[in-house]
Amino acid sequence: MLVAALLTACGNSFSGQYTDTAGIATYTFRPNGTVTVATMGIEYEMPYAFEDDRIKLGNPGSGPSVLLTLQKDGTIVAPMGVILHKK
Repeated sequence: MLVAALLTACGNSFSGQYTDTAGIATYTFRPNGTVTVATMGIEYEMPYAFEDDRIKLGNPGSGPSVLLTLQKDGTIVAPMGVILHKK
């Protein structure tokens, strides 16, 4: 919660590259509020926002959003329980 609160207080200043253990998916967060998700040779760019301890990916009102959970140790839990570690 503290990490999420600090990141929320700073706005979209969160940045960095996170990947799963197998190296299949990579999430690159930029300070401008966009993230690039790369998996199996396909890349998607979308906006992201913080809500409590969650990182919400996608455009509000244009389909389902993807929710990631920021853990106290700095890792991110992606859909299906995939753990993302900062590179």
